[in-house]
Amino acid sequence: MRYKGGGYAAAMAPLVHAFRAGVPVLSAAVDFELPGAMRGEEEGSLEAAERRLGQVNELAAAVKEAWVEDLPE
Repeated sequence: MRYKGGGYAAAMAPLVHAFRAGVPVLSAAVDFELPGAMRGEEEGSLEAAERRLGQVNELAAAVKEAWVEDLPE
């Protein structure tokens, strides 16, 4: 299967498509530590919270679309 979309859909739609098609989906642990400067910019910031909420809403719409659209070949 090939996915031609972009943005947040590009991160999640292929996983939803694989799940719907019965293809095993694997994961791997990745070490990640949020840089202190980024954390400092985002903690307690309404602007950052609103930006993250927008990202979650965009991702939710992309996942919903991936559940109903035709599966790519």
